[in-house]
Amino acid sequence: MSRQTHWWHGILARSLMAVVGIALLMGGASSMWVSRVVEDRAYQQASLKLDELLDTVESTATVAAFVGDEQLANEVAQGLLRNSEVLRVTIHGQDRTKARTLARAERVQQKIGVTEGNPRGTDGTAPRKIILPSVKRQLYSPFTPHEAVGEIWLDADQDVIDAHMAGAARFISLLLAGQLALVIAAAAAAMLFLVVRPIKAISDRLHQLNASGGERLAVPESHERTELGRLVGDINNLTARLVATIGIESDLLRQKVIDQRKYQDLFENAASGIFVADHDGRLESFNLAFATLTWLSRRRETAGRRLTEPGWREPGQLQALLRNSLDAADNGTLEDDFLLVGRRNDERWLHVAVTPLGNGSVQGIVTDVTQRRSEEISARRLAVTDALTGFANRAGLQNALSDISLDTPSFALVMVDLDGFRRVNDAMGFPVGDQLLLRVAERIHKMLEPGDRVARIGGDEFVLLLAGEQARTTVGARVGQLLQLIGQPYDVEVAGNQEHIDISASAGIAFFPADGADLQGLLRSSELALNNAQAAGGRNLCYFDPAQQAAVEHRRRIEDDLRHAVDSGELYLVFQPVVELATGRMVGAEALLRWSHPVRGMVPPDVFIPVAEDIGLIGEIGLMVLGEACRQAAAWRGSGLDLYVSVNVSVRQIPDALPPAAIAELLKQHGLPAGAIAIEITEGVLMHNVGIAQTWIDSLRADGVHIYLDDFGTGYSSLSYLKRFSLDTVKIDKSFIRDMSADNSDRALVNAIVTMAGSLGLHVIAEGIETQAQLDILRRMGCAYGQGYLFSRPVKAEEFAQVAARINAEPVPGWNS
Repeated sequence: MSRQTHWWHGILARSLMAVVGIALLMGGASSMWVSRVVEDRAYQQASLKLDELLDTVESTATVAAFVGDEQLANEVAQGLLRNSEVLRVTIHGQDRTKARTLARAERVQQKIGVTEGNPRGTDGTAPRKIILPSVKRQLYSPFTPHEAVGEIWLDADQDVIDAHMAGAARFISLLLAGQLALVIAAAAAAMLFLVVRPIKAISDRLHQLNASGGERLAVPESHERTELGRLVGDINNLTARLVATIGIESDLLRQKVIDQRKYQDLFENAASGIFVADHDGRLESFNLAFATLTWLSRRRETAGRRLTEPGWREPGQLQALLRNSLDAADNGTLEDDFLLVGRRNDERWLHVAVTPLGNGSVQGIVTDVTQRRSEEISARRLAVTDALTGFANRAGLQNALSDISLDTPSFALVMVDLDGFRRVNDAMGFPVGDQLLLRVAERIHKMLEPGDRVARIGGDEFVLLLAGEQARTTVGARVGQLLQLIGQPYDVEVAGNQEHIDISASAGIAFFPADGADLQGLLRSSELALNNAQAAGGRNLCYFDPAQQAAVEHRRRIEDDLRHAVDSGELYLVFQPVVELATGRMVGAEALLRWSHPVRGMVPPDVFIPVAEDIGLIGEIGLMVLGEACRQAAAWRGSGLDLYVSVNVSVRQIPDALPPAAIAELLKQHGLPAGAIAIEITEGVLMHNVGIAQTWIDSLRADGVHIYLDDFGTGYSSLSYLKRFSLDTVKIDKSFIRDMSADNSDRALVNAIVTMAGSLGLHVIAEGIETQAQLDILRRMGCAYGQGYLFSRPVKAEEFAQVAARINAEPVPGWNS
């Protein structure tokens, strides 16, 4: 409701009142100042006039005083009294003895302008009392200028002078008042027409202005360049900005209402629980999902309710989460999982994420993660549990070991492995193998005593922790009973039929802490003991022996040194000549790998070759040997020695580590024909995987590479390989050659091999020829080639040319016998 506006509230009335007030104030001050000035000038003129009167009568008064003429003195006095401003005249004469009054005249005084009881003058102001002093003039002798003859006194009529002064002041005041009135009227008119009326017009127009409709104020006439014109422009600009701002604000308010409705719907209908709480956990608001998740009733008032009101398992941690969120420097989101227990003891895991709002409150989002937490618990359980048997796995064994080692000062760790379990899987399939493992697990479980733990750490490997057991005899008796129980027949279902399976087990035993201070140490010790038990034929148990650990450490050092030897060039080749027995001419050489260890000296090949096969270095070493053999064969052929070089190949190199394409590429790089290199394989290569070995050999033979069967006669079915595989040459093992002179059976066997190989079109090389007698026997049998110390020991490449020259130039004695 607008307030009532009176005429005196208007700018015109207020401006006029201000002008009149200022004018009156200034006029009053100036009137007072003018009055004072007029008074001062009136009194000055009165004094001057009295002096002028004395000037006019001074000569006459001097004569009267000089001669003492009282009549003349009275005439002078009466003449002076004719002036209205003279109140009293006194003339004194002076002779030689005394002074005397010659004349004294006084006007009867009348009250002019001031009466009793009215102390103010005619202009209404308080009279200013300036008392004029008596005018006195000394009279001197006309004849003697310095001789005083009398004096004359004039007293002014103060009332007459005051009346004259008041009249003059009143006139000046009236004149000033008139001028002031004219100035006020002119200033008021100027303000009215130049300021007030344009401003009032602007104000009236402004009250009726429809700014939202695009209306704007018009600049008053002749004020385009004045402050009022600029004011109108500023008002129009401000109005435009205000209209635009109001429009934006209106749009924002409209959008806010829309968003508020939308987010309110989202808030209420969100699947996740949402709440707002203060730093003490008092709930300010929450949605339906939060109430549902936390089992809160929304029928109660929100005020005063606390977030920790439901049955949280750890409400203190939830409260700490809220406070830590508010205290965090980065105002980030903090979150964690909390367990909520209902009235019926039903449990629910809730994930709570809180974010500070900046006003001492936090906003939280609550989601149900019960399923995830259950899955995590299940996953943690599975992570330490063997899925098939329900026993602990390796991780579970570690946990069990931690528990036992804390409770008991000593215990035994037993590793049990099923003998021949792989054959069961291969013959009957994995389902049958799983059935068998379950039956074994049941029997192991029956042997456990309180405090014992069991784990399955491999396909058919079980580990038992026998708590508190330290005596070997006690542990041995229990493990022996377990092996007997495991060794009893099993009934399993195979393709719908019941089958009997006999299987045995072996065990390795280690004691804590003597044989290992941690799980890895105990497992290593028990595994070494298990390996010894299986090496002894299985169905047995074995205790850990520190000598086993020493052997393992020795093997580990060999492995480390061999890796270093490959990189540092400690491995090198030696070559042993292959001689044609009928002519004594050298036809080739076998490349043999040697290792010169800087500390151990020469390491035998039968020591480091198996190690290289086990640790996966045989492929790299094999390629290095073949490359060096090709390089050396090319060098010899370049110097006139038309020789081939044979290279031994391990079963681990076939087929991926030494593909036929790699051999062909090396021959091509060194410019060698396929016959310059021969590949020597053992019976073990053929037995490992017959199909793969046959494909690999056929591919090499198709490229023209010769294949030798090394160590012939030492296997179980060597004779069948001569017919089945595409071979070039058979090498008779040196063990048959060594005893051939004294043992007729070895001689007969060698003769049979030579005869059979010849019938199959195969060449024969006899290894280990050391004596002339052995050479003579082989020559008579018709053996084509041989190698051994009788011709030369294996020598380095730089010595081989000299050896070849010697062999070719100096046949063995009795060569032609």
